[in-house]
Amino acid sequence: MVVADDPRLSASVDQGRAGAFGLWLLAALILIQFFTIPALPGVNLAPENFVFLAAILAFGPKLARLAFASGRLSAAVLALLGFSLLAWLHDLTSGGLVGSPGRHMRAAVYILLLAHVCSYPVTRRQVMSLVVLVGVAQVIFASLVYFIGEPFMAIRAWMLQTAESGDTVIGRGSQIAGTYGAPHVFSYLLASFPFLAISLFLREKKVVWLGALIVLVLGLFLNAERSSAAVFFVGIFYLAIKTRQRTRNLTLLGVVLLALIGMQQIIGSQAPATGPGAASESSYTHGTLADRLGGTSVDEVMDRIMYQAHGITSVFKHPLLGPTQLQYAREVAGEGGAVISGALAAAVMAPHNHYIDIGVHAGLGGWLLFLVCAWSLWKAQRTVKIAVRITRTAAQQEYLYVSAGLLAAMGNALFHNAGIFSPELATSTMVGLLLAQYRQVVCQPVRRPLAPPTPVDAGPINGVGGTSA
Repeated sequence: MVVADDPRLSASVDQGRAGAFGLWLLAALILIQFFTIPALPGVNLAPENFVFLAAILAFGPKLARLAFASGRLSAAVLALLGFSLLAWLHDLTSGGLVGSPGRHMRAAVYILLLAHVCSYPVTRRQVMSLVVLVGVAQVIFASLVYFIGEPFMAIRAWMLQTAESGDTVIGRGSQIAGTYGAPHVFSYLLASFPFLAISLFLREKKVVWLGALIVLVLGLFLNAERSSAAVFFVGIFYLAIKTRQRTRNLTLLGVVLLALIGMQQIIGSQAPATGPGAASESSYTHGTLADRLGGTSVDEVMDRIMYQAHGITSVFKHPLLGPTQLQYAREVAGEGGAVISGALAAAVMAPHNHYIDIGVHAGLGGWLLFLVCAWSLWKAQRTVKIAVRITRTAAQQEYLYVSAGLLAAMGNALFHNAGIFSPELATSTMVGLLLAQYRQVVCQPVRRPLAPPTPVDAGPINGVGGTSA
């Protein structure tokens, strides 16, 4: 008998709601964020804001409960919002351009909606399939810009004309970039989404997901961001030797490496970035990944390390809300840079490390909030890991590859200024998928199967169908 307050009944009803309108709303939110549309004239609002408004109106109470009463999920989301407040106070008190906390609020809503809708395995796999296809579409469009240029370059510029991407000219021969940011931002998608493609391929055994993986590897090659390629290959190699069926996994790794070598042979020598006139067409003309790796020097590495060291030092000198841009620039310039102009200070590069940049924009409080967020995500991941040990292999596999994708995105942030507190869209997607797994485990705990009775406990079987006393 099922009573009115049976949790299985309420879960079934909730799943029906999440699987219908909630799934379509989340799909619309994913598409409109990755394929941005410029602000509407007159109202000066991007259409994605209206989709977020629809999500809040439809799921506001539910998302509010998730934000304040969901354990690890709540801690991670509230830490993100807390950082946005500190960063806003930093901008306000430093006298510079005051950023809007709206992006962080939208990221929080996005993560919460992912955690709500994707807490059921079926909808989570549907969303994972969607984001992989979105990544493939991003690479295909970016490749059209890379190899052909116009009119695709103009289409991309139109889409991003009102976006807060800090983007510069992307054209024929550029490092490829998606329709939602610069090449270094696009690299987060390329570092993390291939793990979802591998998970789908291993689960469904469909060649379409293997094809998607190869397209995303092509994106890594043309994006030419060394850190994203490094964290991806470290992650895939670790999983290949760590998980079961090592022969199959190593074969998959071999396919990826052969695809990369083939791309170098076919594309490398013919890349538009190395052709005449490429520098005048675009702002990012580093060539392919092979070109970028070949051009890496010790001096460049040392410069990156020094920027990071100066970033850490400046935070400890200004611990309350972090240094102003002028104070940070003076730290980079050293003792001889005590007198420095505002224009020169603005040109000084950020630390090239998202986690150091958190302190630069929010002081020690920002670092503390990041530790809260990272600890919460790690504990959520551990909770899922313990639960999937007693479930099907498919659940273990999905957990491994979602975790690997999130770690790859967060590892990429060690060398770029975007990341979990920026917020960066691909990273937010991976955070939402991990927290969706966590919410499923918490709301639908998996019970260990009862041990079969021993022969002594069972007793002899009688001829009727029971056991004798």
